[in-house]
Amino acid sequence: MSLPEAQPAMKQQEALKQRSDDVTYLNATTSLLLMLPAEIQIEIFDFAISPSTIMLYQEYNHHTDIAKPKHRHAIPLLFVCRQIHSEVAILPYKVNVFLLIVDCYLDLADFLN
Repeated sequence: MSLPEAQPAMKQQEALKQRSDDVTYLNATTSLLLMLPAEIQIEIFDFAISPSTIMLYQEYNHHTDIAKPKHRHAIPLLFVCRQIHSEVAILPYKVNVFLLIVDCYLDLADFLN
């Protein structure tokens, strides 16, 4: 790949990063949730991510030796914006219990990866 071909891709990446930074700034300065005191935000986040038991397991096909995810949880709060994600990303691991059910060691390796 020559240098002139790489320049438009780099400019596009820079433009996307700038747009993402602009959205982050706009969220931080206009979001009523993000403008609340940290103590109140933490209470809201704790309420939104209520403690539970999350079961992680895969359906294992013994004929093909392929394990496919059976059920996965997504916590919508983690996808609101980058700032909230960075503030609460570890919270699900602190307040929930994870139950891992594996058929074989390969499933455990997949989970740990």
